[in-house]
Amino acid sequence: MKFIQNLLNEHTGDTLLDRPCVFFDKQFNEAIFTVGDHDYPKHGSIAYNEHLGQFTSLYSIMPAGAITFADNTLLVKNDGGIRKWNSLGEDDCAFGLNGEAITPYLKYIVNANALYTKVFDNGEFGGRVYGGSTDKERTYENINPLSYIHMTFSTPLKQKGELSGENIDNSEYNFRYSIPRHNDSSWGDRLRGKTMQVEMESTSNSYDFSL
Repeated sequence: MKFIQNLLNEHTGDTLLDRPCVFFDKQFNEAIFTVGDHDYPKHGSIAYNEHLGQFTSLYSIMPAGAITFADNTLLVKNDGGIRKWNSLGEDDCAFGLNGEAITPYLKYIVNANALYTKVFDNGEFGGRVYGGSTDKERTYENINPLSYIHMTFSTPLKQKGELSGENIDNSEYNFRYSIPRHNDSSWGDRLRGKTMQVEMESTSNSYDFSL
């Protein structure tokens, strides 16, 4: 075992976490396990190599979770930042994406197969929004989660409009809003076209939002 015995000896009872992060490195056929405590000076991740049948490496990083794709693995930090596993680039190896936490984002197309041009006036979708970081705080009493939502509309005619979540009316599970006028028009042209692209993003990841 390479460096592993020293690591285990330095921990007294907290080496095996209640909820460790465990993921598999397909490139080197290694199973990665987090050990130690985030608040403890000696912590990190250990790698078990299946070819050699033993622990072979010790890493200083300690992710809270991992998302495995076919071509790479993304490690998730406690604050929502990410890092790309096995990346040689310095920027990719650092926790965080552009120094910011990941926030929800959704893009979809309205009337994707339409054959005629129409004017877009109003929008509506069904969903639910829960506010607060715990189950007891999932109410609308403290702050409106919609205030964190920002919507951007665009059409093939190069029109673009933006809408703040505070302008979205919520009646139980129905969300309704008026589609804004074109931003760069002194006449306030309405958005029109065969299709319309809608982008929804949130500046906060502290709320559950289903659409």
